[in-house]
Amino acid sequence: HTLHKLQKRGEAYKLYHASIRADAANHDAWQDFAFALSDGQWHKWAEWASRQALALRLNGDNYFTVGNHLLSQKRYADARQLYLQGAALSPNNPGLMHNLGFVCHLSHDDVGAVDASLRTCQIYLAATTPPSAGQAPLELTP
Repeated sequence: HTLHKLQKRGEAYKLYHASIRADAANHDAWQDFAFALSDGQWHKWAEWASRQALALRLNGDNYFTVGNHLLSQKRYADARQLYLQGAALSPNNPGLMHNLGFVCHLSHDDVGAVDASLRTCQIYLAATTPPSAGQAPLELTP
C-alpha cells in the first residue's frame, strides 16, 4: 500500500500480485490491488480484482466497490444491478444508496433515483444526534 501511495505503481502491482499468488483467499490484498488498479485508471482490471474480493466476502461494501468500477466504465445497468444486490445486504450504507440513486439517474430511472436519494437522506438523518433541549428538530419539507 505504501509503494502505491508513493506513486511506485509498478512495484506495488508486483507486490500485490505476489501476495495474491501466495494466498488467493487474501481478501484485503484483492481489495488493495483493486484500489491501486482503479487509481491507475485500469478500471476493467480493478473490476476483476474487486470481483475476486466479492467472491471471498459477499457483503454490501464489496458490491459497492464492484459497482463503482462498473460506474467508472459507464456500464450503468450493470452497476445498478450490483448496487441493488449490495443494498439488499446493507440497506443502511449511505454511499451505496447514494451511488444507486446516481446510476439510476444516469440510466433515466427517475423513480429509482428519487427513491435511492430519499433513502440516503433517511440514513443520514437517522445517524444525526437528536436536537438538544430548546433546539428545533431538522425537518424536511416538500
